[in-house]
Amino acid sequence: MKLHTSAKRKLRLCLLIAVAAFCGCFDGKQPTSPVEAAIDHVALKRVADRIQDAYEPLTRESISEIERTIKHRLPADYVAFLLMKNGGKLRDDWCCPLDDRRGPLSACTPQEFFPISEEAEDDNLLVVREDYDDRFHEWHLPIGREYNNLIVLSLRDDSFGQVFLWDFDADTMHLAPLGANLYRIADSFSEFLARLRYDPSESITVEKLPQFLAAEASDLAVLEKFIKSDSDFRHFNERGQTLLHVAVWHSQIDAVQLLLRNTFPVDAPNSEGLTALYYASMAGDIDIAKELLKSGANPRAKGKSGQSPLSEAMSNPYNQRMQRLLNSVK
Repeated sequence: MKLHTSAKRKLRLCLLIAVAAFCGCFDGKQPTSPVEAAIDHVALKRVADRIQDAYEPLTRESISEIERTIKHRLPADYVAFLLMKNGGKLRDDWCCPLDDRRGPLSACTPQEFFPISEEAEDDNLLVVREDYDDRFHEWHLPIGREYNNLIVLSLRDDSFGQVFLWDFDADTMHLAPLGANLYRIADSFSEFLARLRYDPSESITVEKLPQFLAAEASDLAVLEKFIKSDSDFRHFNERGQTLLHVAVWHSQIDAVQLLLRNTFPVDAPNSEGLTALYYASMAGDIDIAKELLKSGANPRAKGKSGQSPLSEAMSNPYNQRMQRLLNSVK
């Protein structure tokens, strides 16, 4: 889809550049507005430090190239974040509580931020933006994921830098107009990060047993010690999940690999008959899904209600990469 920058934006930018050049303060970078100046560096670093699996760091030059590609300027606080971490997954369960004015959702629990890297393939922010161009206006930029929902940044003048949560379940038939089902959750990216809090209650598991805590946190030393001391380590937590389910749900690929190397049954079901691959499919975690498939996971293994990893992927039209991966297994 072609993107167009308004004449008003062009004129204003040209005037700002001209004034900066006249004052002798233009250094070749785009000027920032007063709204962008308030960057919460503490909040940025606090969240950046909890991100794993980030890609090669971006430079200001590469970010400028991205801005030219999308024909929009990025907010300064989001640029500062990209310079710290180029995408990645949050290690813990972080929650941004929402009040009633923010729509029907009670909280936003981001799982990952999209990187800008060709190596990320379908998770590349620019690819995700293109995939969802039938859902959003050209000034909406999907920057992260919360399960099937998306975290979206506005690049339009009257809402520049505001953060929205897009509710996937509100439009499963894809009949809503562009930009529908977006709920503003913060007035800036800095505010969004500052409001994030670690909240174990948002997790699918609140572990008590040490081996499950180790799988959740990818504490490999503790997990390996437990495996060696217990010839049958296929136990369940109080929610009927195995160690492999817990490691997969928390995107702990090192813990997943350790369990599989020690012959953990890859298709061991939880109390609902669902396998770890189903969890990976539901979370859209391609890397872990590949690890499970390499160990022989069955994408068509059905739970007690008839769901399978493949059917879960097929139920989400925006999870096309997972659909292709699981469909490739015969």
